[in-house]
Amino acid sequence: MQKFELIVDFNGIVIFDPSLLAGYFSEINPGDNLYARFVRSDEGERVVEQGIVLPVLGLNDGIYSIILRPIRNLEGLIRKPLLFLTLRFH
Repeated sequence: MQKFELIVDFNGIVIFDPSLLAGYFSEINPGDNLYARFVRSDEGERVVEQGIVLPVLGLNDGIYSIILRPIRNLEGLIRKPLLFLTLRFH
């Protein structure tokens, strides 16, 4: 489980695991604008469909407490671990 506070601007956040994202690309260099890559091509849609990137949209701008925890063992229905996200607006 991970807990942290986050300031939201522009009505949303994007959650991702850096190791999964790095595994998707052959190389990510410091300063690479992944946002531009994702919105200008089909790559953005692909990383969302594959669960590499999780966009959370429609949030009011402000400070949120974020709790991320993996969910496992859902009666054998889902084989991949899922992520449970709790957002609390301050």
